[in-house]
Amino acid sequence: MKILNPMAKYHDNLLLTVQPSHWVIAHLYLISIAIAFVFPPSLLFTLYAYFDLKCWKFNFSEQKILEKKGLFSIKETENYYFRIKSVTLDKPFLYRLVGLSILTIETSDYAKPRLVLNGIANGDQLRSFLYERIQYSRKKEGVRELDVFR
Repeated sequence: MKILNPMAKYHDNLLLTVQPSHWVIAHLYLISIAIAFVFPPSLLFTLYAYFDLKCWKFNFSEQKILEKKGLFSIKETENYYFRIKSVTLDKPFLYRLVGLSILTIETSDYAKPRLVLNGIANGDQLRSFLYERIQYSRKKEGVRELDVFR
């Protein structure tokens, strides 16, 4: 059997890409600048933190959420929409001042049962987007949520 296009079966269109804001590590920037007057190599740590956060992305496609994280070593984690159990939106006071929020996604996945999107802009819109994708994915896959307690 010859497969002409092996990726055709797994084709999944990208709908949205989200990145954490640099406000999440603003305290590191301030501390690093203060220490740089005494110990200039501390700026290297700040550059590493900046680029590490810049390389952290959440890609929302039609079927799943793909978290891609890492500067030198890259780690990718997939979470399918139909496995999502709950979505929690937190808006701490300091995040609200700059329009950010924390979105916590609880899943039934064993590899990564909790996905935390820290420092996300437009958290309300992203949460409603997720609810729509979850309902659509569960209906398409014919999945119903069932919790079994011991």
